[in-house]
Amino acid sequence: MKEDNNTSEESGRINRRNVLKTVGAAGLFAAGSTGMAAAADSLSQAEEPKLLTGTEKRTLARELAKTPAFRELAQRARADGAQIRSDADSIVAGYARGEDFAREVVQYDLENLTDAAEASIVIGRNPETGEIEVANLDYYYETDDGVLDEVHRFEPTNASETDGVQSAATSDGATVIAVDTDAIREAQNSEIDIDESSPSNAAPTPADIDITGCSACKYAAGQVCTIGCSAAGGFICGLLGITIPVAGLSCLGFVEIVCTVADEYSGCGDAVAKEACNRAGLC
Repeated sequence: MKEDNNTSEESGRINRRNVLKTVGAAGLFAAGSTGMAAAADSLSQAEEPKLLTGTEKRTLARELAKTPAFRELAQRARADGAQIRSDADSIVAGYARGEDFAREVVQYDLENLTDAAEASIVIGRNPETGEIEVANLDYYYETDDGVLDEVHRFEPTNASETDGVQSAATSDGATVIAVDTDAIREAQNSEIDIDESSPSNAAPTPADIDITGCSACKYAAGQVCTIGCSAAGGFICGLLGITIPVAGLSCLGFVEIVCTVADEYSGCGDAVAKEACNRAGLC
């Protein structure tokens, strides 16, 4: 992808994601985590997860922008020639709380990219301990036909290993996160099979969930869609702590599939979760 293609492609992506902005994600589950490593087998009920707006969003964004993790990643972005966007719409902020789980996350979008389709810095903090639990600078690269291909991730020098499927680091020190481009392309090319006649079962309890199974996939898809696809995958995965340890399919790839289906359905619901997990091959 070359820089002169960014404008039209970015416009399409922004239009798609703006349609799916939602707030008030009460009643979700979020995966508990320690440091930056989310526990795939431990889900806790999130009683107050939501996207922040107005003063709450601006205040949190200013606070997390003062952290050493943000400053280091911002310096890295500037070294790449990118700049942090200053408009209000370029920031996404969210908050999630549950049993033994609390996290507030902000996404700062970047501009003046060389060849990435989009990029952002994501910082997440435990509001009770002040510990930074998520800190990523992500560059999202697409194929010539507009399918998410891979994500190049930079983390602070003291960061733990990133969740998700990874390959070797690039020459500039980024970690390449594979997203299973073929699965995403197949999902985008699939026909919609709308069947909302059968409501989904009640949400499983943490003890019931096998994160690699069909029921867990549909529940995770519901989480992603309810938080909203206005944010980048790194923000959504960081806020919810979702890990999908299925061969070749990282959380970032999973989010892309869910958002593709949600776009086609123009919203969220049981049918979106069912269709997304069918296309991901998890049901």
